[in-house]
Amino acid sequence: MDLKQLKYFLAVAQELNISRAAKVIHISQPPLTRQIANLEQEVGVKLFERSRSGVKLTQAGELLLKDARQIFALVENAKEKSKNAGLGRIGHINAAVFGSAMFDAVPQLLANFQATHPGVEIVLHVMNKDAQIQALLENKINMGFNRLPTFHQDIKCQKIKSEKLILAIHKKNPLANSKQIEISDLKNIPLILIASGPRPNYIDEVLEIYKSAKLRPTISQTAEDPITGVCMVAAGFGICLVPESVSYVNLPGIAYLPVKGIGLGTADLYCIHRRNDDEPVMVEFISEIKKFKATKGNIG
Repeated sequence: MDLKQLKYFLAVAQELNISRAAKVIHISQPPLTRQIANLEQEVGVKLFERSRSGVKLTQAGELLLKDARQIFALVENAKEKSKNAGLGRIGHINAAVFGSAMFDAVPQLLANFQATHPGVEIVLHVMNKDAQIQALLENKINMGFNRLPTFHQDIKCQKIKSEKLILAIHKKNPLANSKQIEISDLKNIPLILIASGPRPNYIDEVLEIYKSAKLRPTISQTAEDPITGVCMVAAGFGICLVPESVSYVNLPGIAYLPVKGIGLGTADLYCIHRRNDDEPVMVEFISEIKKFKATKGNIG
């Protein structure tokens, strides 16, 4: 029994007349009659009762009709799924995130993609930059989000957004009540640095800001990510320069302030993925990144 035979059977079962069924499926009557006879011989029972006016389904034919309709529904469903997979409408994405990358831009980007691609399942994993790179090279994830560009021949970086750097400071610090803070005001105040991944990294961005202001930072602590850095600020270890979206973390005792003199300092957010990943679902996601960047990728 094959799909062609079932197609012929369905036509006859729906028309209950071999002549009309032959016209519907665009073949002559004798070949259709032979196909039905071959099918009955294969299953070992009569599927139709013949009469001068046409045919009538037997009980066995009624059961086969029900199953045949289900089979063709499954076939159509499989064809539709294959088509959608080829267009990137369904599939599976493993994405890695780290630290403040999950604030603002990434949730918006993922929500936008899910809204237009509800058939794509996205699973998030927490990994730092080094772990993201290794997982990408081992095909364990499809993409990663972090704030550091990646320089590897097999990995491509897609910049999503640039953010201003702002100051996280304890409200008990007198500077927290200032109408305007100058970079020079940070002299001799203990600084918490964000250290993640091989150099150059976020540390170098902050150190360059201090260097441009001719300041020598007094480093008190290092944190793996901006969130931990802000927690250290709350614990009284010093100040920390963080991406603007970190201000969404409303910890007790913390103030977030702009600092005059660090206008060129930015925290860029990237999506990293395998350079030659041409899976349809990834092509669709990268297209979503480009649309997002065009509308919300500027500093702000």
